[in-house]
Amino acid sequence: MKIITLTLLLCFTITICQSQSFKIGKVDKEEFTTSEEILEGAIYLEKYRETFFEYEGNKGWILITEIKERIKITSKEGLDYATNKVYLYKNSPDYEELRKFKAFTHNLSGKKVIKESLSKDAYFETEKNENWTEVSWTMPNIQVGSIVEWEYTVISPFLKIDELIIQENIPVRNYEALIRTPQFFSFNLIRRGYFNIVPKQETVFRSLSIHQDSKDAYGKRVVAGPSNNYSWNIYEIHSTFKKTNIPALKEEPYVINKENYRWAVNFELTTITYPNEPEHKISATWEEVSNTIYKSKNFGEQLENTKYLEDEVSRIKAMNLTIEETLNEVYNTVKQRMNWDGKRTKYTNGKIAKAYRDRTGNVSEINLMLISLLREFHINANPVLLTTNDQKVSLFPTLDGFNYVIAAAEINDKMYLLDATEKLGTPNVLPRRTFNTGTSRLVKQDGTSTEIQLQPKDVTQDLMHLEYTLNDNLSISGTIKERYSKIESLYFRKNHSPNNTDARIDELVKEINIEDITNYEVENYKNLQDPIVEGYTYEINKGVDVIAGEIYLQPLLFKKLTTNPFKSETRDFPVDFLYPFSTTKSVKLNIPEGFNVSYLPKSEVVEMPNKLGRYIYQISQQGNVIVIRSITTFNQSTIPQQYYKELKQFYNKRIEKETEKIIISNK
Repeated sequence: MKIITLTLLLCFTITICQSQSFKIGKVDKEEFTTSEEILEGAIYLEKYRETFFEYEGNKGWILITEIKERIKITSKEGLDYATNKVYLYKNSPDYEELRKFKAFTHNLSGKKVIKESLSKDAYFETEKNENWTEVSWTMPNIQVGSIVEWEYTVISPFLKIDELIIQENIPVRNYEALIRTPQFFSFNLIRRGYFNIVPKQETVFRSLSIHQDSKDAYGKRVVAGPSNNYSWNIYEIHSTFKKTNIPALKEEPYVINKENYRWAVNFELTTITYPNEPEHKISATWEEVSNTIYKSKNFGEQLENTKYLEDEVSRIKAMNLTIEETLNEVYNTVKQRMNWDGKRTKYTNGKIAKAYRDRTGNVSEINLMLISLLREFHINANPVLLTTNDQKVSLFPTLDGFNYVIAAAEINDKMYLLDATEKLGTPNVLPRRTFNTGTSRLVKQDGTSTEIQLQPKDVTQDLMHLEYTLNDNLSISGTIKERYSKIESLYFRKNHSPNNTDARIDELVKEINIEDITNYEVENYKNLQDPIVEGYTYEINKGVDVIAGEIYLQPLLFKKLTTNPFKSETRDFPVDFLYPFSTTKSVKLNIPEGFNVSYLPKSEVVEMPNKLGRYIYQISQQGNVIVIRSITTFNQSTIPQQYYKELKQFYNKRIEKETEKIIISNK
């Protein structure tokens, strides 16, 4: 997180600032003839935004945002960019409005630019939920080569400046934004993503008409004293952001949520200070945010009423379990009874007792129920607030920074993290949706909170043992056993039903491209605490190449790595594997009598800088048996982007070793 500190200097001369934005409605024909190689299918030729505050009668302060955008469609892959959506927020009785809308499509016909306006029937408003309205439109007469543009104004009674989105999924040729903030409001500017931008700042005077009895969105008068009308000179801070030739945000492997790295600037309102009045603090700490949530009637208060759990408490007490056994029994009780409705939220939808009776609830209802039941057995259990990985990480403390709740229980100084929405889950094995790079807060009964790490620190160990024989007819017969532990075992159980092994066999046949799989079995499917062990027998009719009488064999067969997942030349953000891991591939190859190994690859060790990762390739021969171990280990879940080149080389070397061939010949 980068905070750009703004030093506000009061200037005693008036600065006149004129917008340099482009004009909607007229496009030069040169824009159509300029050839640009755009892989994404479209490009923002211009992207402009201006946001400023006005004071409006009894409404107080309002926030006005003007948008102008121009996009060129360069191939059929970019046709979707002729459709746009805007989301308007409402919190009764206040709501945002979209005004001054106009949009045009421009096409080149011969040497003439033809302009077509958007008709009213192509403009739609849809109520998404109680807080959001979607406004969408699709431009007319779109074809490859079209240039579309639109402008509109959003009027908001809410004093939250929307994030400046600088980077898009397509390139941006010219970006400009002007943010004008009155002297009363102080902001922190916080940058998202790995890029540099320094706003040009000016202090500009203006006249403001105010009626004293009017109050702003925070209930504060702008001027203290008796009721009156004022025409008052104030100053604003004008922050202008400009950038050209902005690259598209690319899809990359191993990223939790690419939105966390999209180039953007956030404005955090920290204080409001009016003349002759004390400073009004707006910004909060994560501690304060967590405390506010805990005190809510749809959060902390729900932990106090446990009468609905009396029968469960009596049943479990009668079992005379140890404290660790009690934790597991409580966890399993809630998992088995409750069905998650899929809703991710920090608040309950009402009383948890109703969710208990209905056997269905959102994540907050289910996991707060779990915490309540654990506390009935004097287990130190508390909620953990977090952001799921489908949400952007909040760059500053806000109530919107959390959308999910899990349970944390502490027994004998050991922490157990639990999510009862996962029926196949186990303690300290959380679903992937809970992994994000933002803050997670454990909130205690007194409302205090501490930050907590959710992503596993221990290395997840997965093993694969491949044993096979090269037959006289050069076919291959063998067996395989793969062990999946921790989170990998959770997702194996989620994705593969024990009642439908035929589907899994068909999947394997297509995945590894072999002729036949028999004797398929899975161990420990129902024993959730144990690793999954998947095994089967296989036959490969064409598993070798014969060249000039010699046999060439890749000994890892269908378990070799053949493609480097890291294809980009550079990377602007970290690689995130979600958790540290070690994968061991063990191979035992039996060579028939009458054959001789004429070439055996060399053993090798490859290491990443700073012990970030290690690859070990060991190969040896004893008589007619060749033994191979291929071990890939990453000791931390995140690889910083400055090591991307080394990581890519690491994977290339791993591919080289895992695809290297043994040469076998007749004696």
